[in-house]
Amino acid sequence: MPDYSDLSVLIVDPNPGMRASLHNMLNLSSISKIEYAVSSGTAIRQLGKKSFDIVLCEYDLGSGSNDNGQDGQQLLEDLRLHKLIGQWTIFIMLTSEGVYSKVISAAELTPTDYILKPFTVDVLIQRITRAVDRRAVFMPVFHLVGLGNLRKAIANCGELELQHPRYAIDFARLRAEMHVTLEELAEAALIYQTILMQKPLGWAHLGLARCQYGLGRYEEALQSLDALIEHNPKFMAAYDLLAKTHVAMGQAVQAKKILEDAVAISPHMVARLRHLGEVAFETGDVGVAEKAFKQVVAKAKYSEFRDPEDHVNLVKTLVKKGDANQAGGVIRDLERSLRGNANTDACRAIASALLQEMTGNLPAAAAELATAVTAVGTSRACRPG
Repeated sequence: MPDYSDLSVLIVDPNPGMRASLHNMLNLSSISKIEYAVSSGTAIRQLGKKSFDIVLCEYDLGSGSNDNGQDGQQLLEDLRLHKLIGQWTIFIMLTSEGVYSKVISAAELTPTDYILKPFTVDVLIQRITRAVDRRAVFMPVFHLVGLGNLRKAIANCGELELQHPRYAIDFARLRAEMHVTLEELAEAALIYQTILMQKPLGWAHLGLARCQYGLGRYEEALQSLDALIEHNPKFMAAYDLLAKTHVAMGQAVQAKKILEDAVAISPHMVARLRHLGEVAFETGDVGVAEKAFKQVVAKAKYSEFRDPEDHVNLVKTLVKKGDANQAGGVIRDLERSLRGNANTDACRAIASALLQEMTGNLPAAAAELATAVTAVGTSRACRPG
């Protein structure tokens, strides 16, 4: 058995019995650097402080109020979005066969591996071994990316692809993503098209659509995304880009309908709810905007990535609705619950200015805006809309 004593592992699981079982299994493979997270929030906090070689994450993290229904896939997306785990981090999802069959084809950001429950220690060690071996193959590219040398990393991908043909599609995906980072969208699109000629992979369809969108080829992006959603109606990232494409084409009403459909399928993603609120507000649908922004504020309440601008958006919507009482309550909640956030003072002042203007107190509104201008000097500007 390989010696993995140098590897560090974070177990993310709300079940103490499962955490203990995984700990014992890891010990049998000489892994002793083990820490725990009982929820997505605690996992985010720990990964914000230090890195781990391996994250073993239960898919079903529970739907308690502190995590607002976030599952392991959504945690992975948060971690990647906010760059709390590197490409070299091995992220293994632990899940049931039923969940796996639903998630695997619909996930844009996939884990390193899935392990279906129940499993034995031999299966766990086998998957860890496979993941560690795979990481060793990709590590030269990851190292170059970490140094910011994307040109050399792209060339290195091509060389390693020839040496390790079983990872050809993975290397091609890496090359495409790096071309996107370098804003070479035509080159990335060509790679995605080549991948799709070999295999109809959802993430490759989405990657191609993103390139088409970035190149301003909106009609082509719409066709790609419509086809992707028709083939896989639960590929949620496709809905988000489809709505964004309609907005770019000046079709906010269509974008709102798409986002409403997406939220009905997957109601826990804060970014999607926020986008729905913004588009609904733009179309004049105050009811949908209010509902969406209320959900954003509620679901982000215990998040590590809270943004006081969400309260401003909700106040702006309530002001448009003419509901001064609720708007005042949202401002008080902003003051109370987001104390210490660098943007809170500016956002509170802007929200208060909106409310004062609504009630006809223009001098007070002007004073609040002056306070906001001062506060912006030490924080990121809040946009009043």
